[in-house]
Amino acid sequence: MNLAAGAGPHGVDMFDHYTAVLERIRKDREVLAALWGGLTEERMVRHPGPQEDWSVKDLIAHTMWWEDFILQRGSRDLQALPESRD
Repeated sequence: MNLAAGAGPHGVDMFDHYTAVLERIRKDREVLAALWGGLTEERMVRHPGPQEDWSVKDLIAHTMWWEDFILQRGSRDLQALPESRD
């Protein structure tokens, strides 16, 4: 099912919705990158808690992989929208 085609729930324009979601992901990534940017290598490889076998570095990589997947999928869906958005 391609959620990007046409109006979504409650008449929301899916182009505007996807565009807003993609922009939010990009902004949140900048904030997250600023947070981990100051971590030492020692802290990056530390095992933090809920996923005791994953380091901070592993959690960041996992998050970035999923964000990239969503960004690529969203961008692809946006390109598939018809030119005219009446």
